[in-house]
Amino acid sequence: MRNVLNYMQLLAPVMILLAGFGMFLCALFALIFGRWELTGLMFLIGIGFFVLLRFQFAWHTHFAEGVRAPNKGQFDLAARKLRDAERILTKSSVPSPALALCSYALGEVYRQQSRLEEAESLMRSSLAMRLGQWGPDHSQTLQSTVGVANVCLALGRYEEAELLLQRALAITEKLRGTNHTDVGVCLNNLGKSFADRDDFVQAETYFRRALVICERKRTSPVHAMVINNVAHACVHQGKADEAEHLARQALEKFERKCGPNHAWTAIALTTLARCLRLQNRLSEADEAANRGLEIRQRQLDPDRPNIADSFECLGEIAESMRNVSEAKKVYLRALAIREQALPPGHSDTEELRKKYDAIMQRFEDSSVPPTEVAANPQAIRIDKID
Repeated sequence: MRNVLNYMQLLAPVMILLAGFGMFLCALFALIFGRWELTGLMFLIGIGFFVLLRFQFAWHTHFAEGVRAPNKGQFDLAARKLRDAERILTKSSVPSPALALCSYALGEVYRQQSRLEEAESLMRSSLAMRLGQWGPDHSQTLQSTVGVANVCLALGRYEEAELLLQRALAITEKLRGTNHTDVGVCLNNLGKSFADRDDFVQAETYFRRALVICERKRTSPVHAMVINNVAHACVHQGKADEAEHLARQALEKFERKCGPNHAWTAIALTTLARCLRLQNRLSEADEAANRGLEIRQRQLDPDRPNIADSFECLGEIAESMRNVSEAKKVYLRALAIREQALPPGHSDTEELRKKYDAIMQRFEDSSVPPTEVAANPQAIRIDKID
């Protein structure tokens, strides 16, 4: 019964439209049969239904614009439109499935803007509403559960994120079966939770399980993202050749499916740059990393953590080139972004700070002058990427 009522709420605009036309039809019959007193009443009721219909569709117009805007990199516009939709929906005294959907979408935009505390509040609100509306074992509840988990990952609360993702995996397998693409997405998210904790062996296991399932939809961007994540795990384990092959495969898919200037293409370019750095192909690595940074700077706000990742990658390459001044400059820019975008004490910020301090100390202790790299390529030392 609870699900029936929720679906009725989602279909409310159609029901109101039919009721409005019904009232006008009744007014027409009343006019034909000379029932003047009923004609005016039915006509006024029909107008009332259409006024109500305008209210129902108003939130959807804002919502649709807000959902499309992030694909064009317009995150501020997306947030504004989704807040307008949420404001319209909150005028209702009863939380509707539409309000839960709007809260989830706005939370996802805030997460991408690194407004993590606001994102968590919205995601948890969406999850609470959907638990009450649909119950724990429903696809709508699953979406909000994954949303909360993704925010927890961004906040560095990895154990909590893993528990939520394990719950999401169990629900998805129950609803879809063990070989559905949605199961592959859950496995990919679990792999990310381990990769963020630098457990790349376990992360690779989950990524490869996801890849087996997602092979059925080779044209999907999700398939390319999983390939990129396998490459990411491989490069952090020193598997340079395999990582390069996978990174180039992911890059080719992103460029074909999303375009050469999409933010996802930049992710694959950054992964490829790290593969090339590990192989000591530093000029190629620098070119790929800079191209990824340029794409991200065009598509994203300047204080996004993804841009900090590009600067970190360029710092790693500059480190390998023994270019101390350049390494210091880009690492400091990455640190500034993460300190602004992420909560205090976030593991990503602290790890980058330790890497920066260690690099500075290592160069100070090195007997190879920074300027020797061009004349003496053998002096370059490639460390395992942390």
